[in-house]
Amino acid sequence: MRTLIARCFRLLFSIRFFRKRYYGIVLRIFQPFKLFRDVIRITCYDQDLKMKLDLDEWIQQHIYFLGYFDYPGVQFLKKNLGEDDIFIDAGANIGSYTLIAAKQVGKTGRVYAFEPAGAAYKRLCENIEINEYSNIITEKKGLLDMNSTIDLFLANKTNLGMSSIYHHDSESGTVERIETTKLDVYVDNQNITRVDLIKLDIEGSEMLALQGMQKTLEKFKPKVLIELKEETHARSEYSINDIIGYLNSHGYEKWYIDDKGDCSRDIENKPEGYYNFLFIPAIPETSER
Repeated sequence: MRTLIARCFRLLFSIRFFRKRYYGIVLRIFQPFKLFRDVIRITCYDQDLKMKLDLDEWIQQHIYFLGYFDYPGVQFLKKNLGEDDIFIDAGANIGSYTLIAAKQVGKTGRVYAFEPAGAAYKRLCENIEINEYSNIITEKKGLLDMNSTIDLFLANKTNLGMSSIYHHDSESGTVERIETTKLDVYVDNQNITRVDLIKLDIEGSEMLALQGMQKTLEKFKPKVLIELKEETHARSEYSINDIIGYLNSHGYEKWYIDDKGDCSRDIENKPEGYYNFLFIPAIPETSER
């Protein structure tokens, strides 16, 4: 019955009127009544991919009912990743970026997906397996500024993506001991000879990860797609301005992503409530003679 109800709502959300009211329906109906608890579906994703989804979990629920969790970000990947490219997905979660990237870079490209939280990592591996991708390397590790082990405060099952090395409002009460690595060390150990794009969505520890990839940024000059959200970074010892300043000091400029996945310097083009920003190496100015 719950599965049938889910199918009906999915059809309903294909209608613009109801799609615009998605969040209200989730908060007033789905969550209070736990309408889709224990409902697992394998569904089509981005036309030719498949995803195994838990319809009671925030991100997975979005993907099932709306098609994507982050439409601008997905479109950005499609426009900025090509054959042979190397993509680093830090905070891969269940693989919504990882799978798109794997499709874009092809058999000769590589995707390195880092996800330290056990439940999310398991679903990530399942989604890679059902798509039969061989160009993805998964790592059950966090990217930080050191090779070590550290506590990860796991989020509850309804929002796996909120797990963090900092205390947060969505904690489940469970702590998982995880491995961490510096991207610079990992790149050397894996003999990676280029990095084209790095995505960071690691719930407040973005600055630590950036400090652990200084050589990678300087050597390969990858684009960096990063989530900058005040409420998330308020828990860490670094502010959003610290992160922007760090990237600026390494020759990067801040860009916005519009609702079609295009890059812009105009803040008016940034979708309301969208917190992913792009940092691109600045092009040196040349003086005319």
